[in-house]
Amino acid sequence: MMKTTRNRLNHFRVATFLLILLLAICLPAFAAPDVVKPADPPTKVAPPTLTVTLQDEDGAPIRGVTLHAMIADFTGRENGKATTDETGKAVFKNLKSGSYYFFANINALRQHAGYGMPLVYKAFKTTRSFYLSESRSFDLSADAETTYVIKRAEHIWFETYLQVVRSGKIVIMNQKQGLQHIIPVASTDFIQIYLPMRQMYGIVTIKDDDYDAWVMEVYAHERLRIQLL
Repeated sequence: MMKTTRNRLNHFRVATFLLILLLAICLPAFAAPDVVKPADPPTKVAPPTLTVTLQDEDGAPIRGVTLHAMIADFTGRENGKATTDETGKAVFKNLKSGSYYFFANINALRQHAGYGMPLVYKAFKTTRSFYLSESRSFDLSADAETTYVIKRAEHIWFETYLQVVRSGKIVIMNQKQGLQHIIPVASTDFIQIYLPMRQMYGIVTIKDDDYDAWVMEVYAHERLRIQLL
């Protein structure tokens, strides 16, 4: 009787051992899978910017001027615009590397010492002043900065008074600078345009589709002041 009991006990121990061994082998297969941590989202890299600073000849910032970035390829295509802040800086985003010149209505410059409008023209409500910079090449694979200083001794005025019935335009061309820029005229207008010196310009003024209004080619130098009235 004791032998039978001992055998049963041994069988129980063996069975228990086998059960434990079986569980040790099988349980990992049913264990919860490892939680895969999601990858961190890629860091967004801001595109390079071009910061253009506009100053008068005393180094004072020219504020509140909207600069238009024009592609210097003789097409007059605009590729973005930005407005100068209190420090005279305008920040352009998403521009591609290449050559650009900048165009602006520069009426704000009249508030700076020495840049005022002649009294005889102040009566014209449509009087406008514009600025065309020289073109520059920019590598915009990284942030870039540039400064334009509107010095009176290095720019000339092109001045014209256009009296139109329907519409008109002024076309400024410069082969070396890749510039062919059109300024529309919708009414009687007195216009001043700052142009960098020591450059050859072609200038066409058109009144009511009359292409023979004025056509000229001039070399801009410090003794030149163009007035078409």
